[in-house]
Amino acid sequence: MYRYFGELLTRSAAMLWPRADDPNFFRMVEGFFDRGASIVEDKLIEDLKTRETPEQKRSRVRGILRIIKPCNQRPQRVFPIRKDNGEWECD
Repeated sequence: MYRYFGELLTRSAAMLWPRADDPNFFRMVEGFFDRGASIVEDKLIEDLKTRETPEQKRSRVRGILRIIKPCNQRPQRVFPIRKDNGEWECD
């Protein structure tokens, strides 16, 4: 099942980005997020245990997905580098 799911995502990505030689990373992430959100949205609505109507639940789930979609943080790592003269540099 996992292999099939991966092939399904790969095929949908190929349809979104015809130039596979140099795809934009953020567009790829956004496309995969949209595809994943469309797959799990119904399950999230079903698992939501509130007394809201189905339309209100759908609106709530879509709102949460809309909040977490934008990439507003990038991971940053700092590694110390030892130079030839013996000094250490951290950028």
